[in-house]
Amino acid sequence: MRTRCLIVALGGCLAVCLAACGARADTVYKTTGTTYATVKSTSSLKIVVIEQSTLEAEIPVNEIIKISFDGEPSTMKTARAELLRGNYEAAVEALDKVQ
Repeated sequence: MRTRCLIVALGGCLAVCLAACGARADTVYKTTGTTYATVKSTSSLKIVVIEQSTLEAEIPVNEIIKISFDGEPSTMKTARAELLRGNYEAAVEALDKVQ
């Protein structure tokens, strides 16, 4: 649970950064499948996504495995993968390289 909270928190920070850049094809990996949408907002309880340009949906954080944002740096993807593997030192090293 702690790891999921960290992933969602990292995702929320990145969502704010990427929203300014106009990211459009985010990927939300859920326990029930994958959603391709634009992350509109995040909170400690849920994320709100926009699917198919207009349809807004809420996804509870306990259903989220990870979020990949369109245009995110490859080092962010590396950090997330290391975090999910439990390799925390490598995750921190990769996060240090994110610009």
